[in-house]
Amino acid sequence: MNIFAFFSANILNIFKSKINKEIRVVKRTSGKIIYVDKIEQTGGTITGMWQKVFAQKAFQEATPKKCLLLGLGGGDVIRIIRKIYTGIIITAVEIDPVMIKIAGIHFGLTNSYDLKIIRQDAYQWIGKIPEKFDLIVIDLFIGKYNPEKFRRQEFLNLLSLHLKKNGMAVYNSHYDQQKPADFQKFHLNCLAVFKKVEIIVKYRYSRILLLYP
Repeated sequence: MNIFAFFSANILNIFKSKINKEIRVVKRTSGKIIYVDKIEQTGGTITGMWQKVFAQKAFQEATPKKCLLLGLGGGDVIRIIRKIYTGIIITAVEIDPVMIKIAGIHFGLTNSYDLKIIRQDAYQWIGKIPEKFDLIVIDLFIGKYNPEKFRRQEFLNLLSLHLKKNGMAVYNSHYDQQKPADFQKFHLNCLAVFKKVEIIVKYRYSRILLLYP
């Protein structure tokens, strides 16, 4: 069954994007959900997944002041960490201008004193800046998958350079049940770069990794 036919009465908006193709914003009783390629990107079970991540002891005991978010979406991560960490300053990098527009229209996320939204390719941007962060969240997806360049050791090395000594990185990795070796390869890449790597949440299409420099 076409999932969008099921939700058709609750569609709030349909956007066309050169990067994410068709993006739908749907209203359900739990709130607004962004779908790309029939997959939830923001809201619904994705919100629950991120709530489970940040309920982990490592995050409850941390006191990050500066956060880098690679991949904005509708801002699930932003809303959650703002509740946990008072006064945290967030830099969010998003390549898709349509997604930035959706985040503003439907989720009220715009540039402010504690949130800077940058429209740029995350790989190019992180390769140029000298800044370091207490917390980095990597949530880079096109549909179901992370672009391949963000799963290579070269990118992971860049991440490690931008983490403070006692910082943490959280990586939302895609997981294809038909291709488990793909995740195993990525996991090994993480182990080759970071001192400690933990798989902290398992989701249908994702594995969330906690990375320590």
